[in-house]
Amino acid sequence: MKLIDSGAGEDFLQADFEAGRLPALTDMWDLKGIYVGNQEWTFPPYDTFEAIDFSFGRFQKVTFTNAYFQSTFKFALLKECRFVNCSFQFTYFYGTEFDDVTFEGCDFLEFNDFVNCQLTRTRFDGSYYAANLFTDCSFDRGCEVRPSTPKPVNVPSYGVGSGTGFLVELYRSVKEAYNAGGAPERARDYFYQQMEAARLYETPGMWDSTLALAFKWMAGYGVRPLRVLASIAALYVVAVAIFKTAFDLPTSLLLAAGALFTFGAKADQLASVPWPYSVVYGLTSFGGIALIALFVTVLAAVFLRER
Repeated sequence: MKLIDSGAGEDFLQADFEAGRLPALTDMWDLKGIYVGNQEWTFPPYDTFEAIDFSFGRFQKVTFTNAYFQSTFKFALLKECRFVNCSFQFTYFYGTEFDDVTFEGCDFLEFNDFVNCQLTRTRFDGSYYAANLFTDCSFDRGCEVRPSTPKPVNVPSYGVGSGTGFLVELYRSVKEAYNAGGAPERARDYFYQQMEAARLYETPGMWDSTLALAFKWMAGYGVRPLRVLASIAALYVVAVAIFKTAFDLPTSLLLAAGALFTFGAKADQLASVPWPYSVVYGLTSFGGIALIALFVTVLAAVFLRER
């Protein structure tokens, strides 16, 4: 603890370990099973915990500021901890529990992994991600993974990782973590983010991109039923506006509703106007059937996913 209080640093256990003053450790990187509580540390900007093994460690009410981790946390517990302006590189969390933990302004550089971890009330805010972080994790409703900053926060000289293509995998992993933690409504939000990232970074060709954009605005990638309702309302308004050029407003309202919902109100009025209005009526009926079917499908998918 004295060595950590003084700033830790590269191979900070080596001298005492080689001098035989740390006989309980298996090597000079071994801090397995350490318990730290009620500590606030601010470190100088260099290799703070390089290759340190914190497996089975317990950290409670600990704040790390400016720390650099190139470490291992297997089956550790972090409770009510804060990581402020920290950097992580080649850091491996496996089977680790996070409870009320905040990562604020942190850089997750290359080769960081959270595998089989359980996160509750944990936030990643204002941080940079160079790649996907999560594999087979579980998030509760209180967790939040904010979007990545465009470039590293604490290491401006670091080359910006692997671009933005990894965001699809990141959001997919977060979505699955919320599903595993019993928070399907949060999973829906990140499914939307996953599909949006796929549209922006993985959809080739103008035609496919246009279809994906239309699906986004019309149905929110299949997880926004209210957008389908808005599409139905928009189609109705367009149909009313077209019919209004030939009929009075009450007739136009009924004619558009009869076409949209296929109950045929005022359809006999079409015999007195040119044939293009019949085409509009038919297209409105087709659009109404398709959109209502889409609305029912999306609503059922959302409802069943949450059950």
